[in-house]
Amino acid sequence: MHEHGVYIRGVPPDHVLEFWWCGEKVDVADFNERLINQTKSVLKDTHAFFDGFFLKEDINEGEKVVAKIDQIEDVLKLPLCPKCRSMIGGETT
Repeated sequence: MHEHGVYIRGVPPDHVLEFWWCGEKVDVADFNERLINQTKSVLKDTHAFFDGFFLKEDINEGEKVVAKIDQIEDVLKLPLCPKCRSMIGGETT
């Protein structure tokens, strides 16, 4: 296992902080930049996941609406009286 994170070396008040990123010793600015970039990447991936999730829900709802329309169209093909046909939204011609 390689070191990753911020480590305190020594005993206060003579301690120092060491910054490690996936086994590579880096300075604080580089560590912070990598952490910010990693966080942005996770946020972007999370947004993409939820966009896909909501898109899937919308597609499922659309499929349900199409199925209902298909059912109504099947009923409208039946020989109905004008009053029945108007109740389900069909033309009364």
